[in-house]
Amino acid sequence: MLELDGDGIRPHPVSQRGNVLPPVNFVLVDQVGKIWVTVSSKMQPRSRAYRRDVKNGYVGLINPDDTFSVVLKDLHYTNEVRPDYENGWLYIAETFGQKISRVRLDENGVHGEPKIFVQFPPGTFVDGIELDTNGGLYAACIVSSELYHIDAGGSPTLIVGERNASWIDEVEAALTANTMGRQHFDSSPATVLPNISSVAFLGENQDKIVCGNLLGQSLPVLDAPHPGQKPAHWGVNVPKWGERQV
Repeated sequence: MLELDGDGIRPHPVSQRGNVLPPVNFVLVDQVGKIWVTVSSKMQPRSRAYRRDVKNGYVGLINPDDTFSVVLKDLHYTNEVRPDYENGWLYIAETFGQKISRVRLDENGVHGEPKIFVQFPPGTFVDGIELDTNGGLYAACIVSSELYHIDAGGSPTLIVGERNASWIDEVEAALTANTMGRQHFDSSPATVLPNISSVAFLGENQDKIVCGNLLGQSLPVLDAPHPGQKPAHWGVNVPKWGERQV
């Protein structure tokens, strides 16, 4: 694992202390200063885990002493996570489980085992997730190129998408045959949200959604039906790349 700042790139102390991690998918610093890390699979390359029967992803924490602890394991290709301390949940996107799970959370850590929060339909591979201000969250889904909102009770509503039935059938057949690979992410019939993969918020009230995607040449922006929560880094003043603080 590497860290990057204005002085350059170097190994993170967690790696320097002898912790050898498989390729990390996602890193998040939360509101209480915890550093969450997800590993999608122990397999290398990770494409070997594009299967229904492989569940060896995990969620870890970088501790204040720069040691690393696994807090959840046996996950179905762990992607983004979002801690919601106000409502007491940690949400986990499990891409090849085509689901979002959640587990009880407080400032002392996670408690119990994850349970399914929402199970998506075939062809919907959840990648990025983000919290709203009403106890729900948004989910960006690759392959189907769809953006969902899920309310606090776990009911999903499609906001926008470019689902292509024949493409979904092709990808689902490959998943069933254990032949799914990078080629299923490196192309898409979608033209506006080609493999939408992440969600961020824009505006002083976080009332617009910015849609990250794997294949597009732009970042589509749309009105948010529910405002987003301010992330921990919202008020951080980040200099433009190349500027040094003296």
